[in-house]
This record gives sequence, structure tokens and C-alpha cells, in this order.
Amino acid sequence: MPLLQGTTAQITVVSSQKVTLGGLLVDHPLHFFATDANTQVALQGVYAALDPGLYPLRIDVTQANGSTQSFEQMVLVSSANFPTDPGLDVDPTTIDPAVTGPEDQWLLSLTSVVTPEKYWSGVFQLPVGTPYCIRAGFGDRRSYNGGVYKNFHTGIDYGVCSSAHPLDIYAAADGVVVFTA
Repeated sequence: MPLLQGTTAQITVVSSQKVTLGGLLVDHPLHFFATDANTQVALQGVYAALDPGLYPLRIDVTQANGSTQSFEQMVLVSSANFPTDPGLDVDPTTIDPAVTGPEDQWLLSLTSVVTPEKYWSGVFQLPVGTPYCIRAGFGDRRSYNGGVYKNFHTGIDYGVCSSAHPLDIYAAADGVVVFTA
């Protein structure tokens, strides 16, 4: 605590008996996965443009006998102090909502699917070898064609630091590929 804009919150619950968990962080449902017999974890992103402030965290517990309890508290989301990139001049069609909207909806339909199975294992790691350079960071605030800084970079652009060191790319964790394009 506090949570930072643009990070992933890990909510871990350890129970003394078998329970089913659910809940909510800010306005997103929590989906828990067992990591061992008594421990469950939920991973939930904190929107990079979420205003800093207090937001609800609720955990819903259903015991084996069907009884339920909920626990709720407010959590602080702090500014990640993302840097502001220099303004970018781009072809206006590349930022036209009529063009970008359908792709945004398509990506959301792919990335918001939650399955009961946990398709990864182990600890997440950097997807690149060393040495590496970050060309553009996640959350960097962006302005296009002289507009206001209302956009942000939604990825991390890794690059080669020098021609003497090739960039090795790795999976961030062991798992199952569920989609390719």
C-alpha cells in the first residue's frame, strides 16, 4: 500500500478452510486462483489514468457450508508520476476514434476473459534479457498533433542498447498460449 496508477495489485487471501472468494477492486471484479491448499491470489490492474484517491476493496467469502461474509475497506491509489513525453505528430487517422474504437473493443474482449483455470505458473519475470533499454515506458503521458495530454502509452517498448548486444525475448512466465494474431 498504497496502490500506484498503472500497476498490478496482488490480493492474497490465506484461509484455514476451503472457501470460494470473489470481490471488487475499484470497479473491477476480483478473480481468485488457488496457489496452494489454503492460499488464493487475485491479480488486478489499476488503471493508469485513475485519479489518485481512495477506492473500495471488497472481498467476498463463501464457506463450504454456504455461509457468506464480505470484508470491505478503502485503499489508497497514488500517482505514479508518469513522465510526459514530447508531443507526437501522427497521421490523424491513426488516432481517430472511429478507427481506433473497434480495435480497442476487440482488444478488451480478448483481455477481459477470465477462466476458472490458472494458465500461468511461477513468478513473472522481465520478458527481455540483459542488457536492455526502455525506449518508452508504460503510462508515459502523450499528446498527439498538439492536443492535450489525455493519452498514455499502454506498453513498454524495450530496445537494444547497442549493436554489440542482441536483445533476447522471453515469456514472462511459464504458461499456456491462449490467443495469437
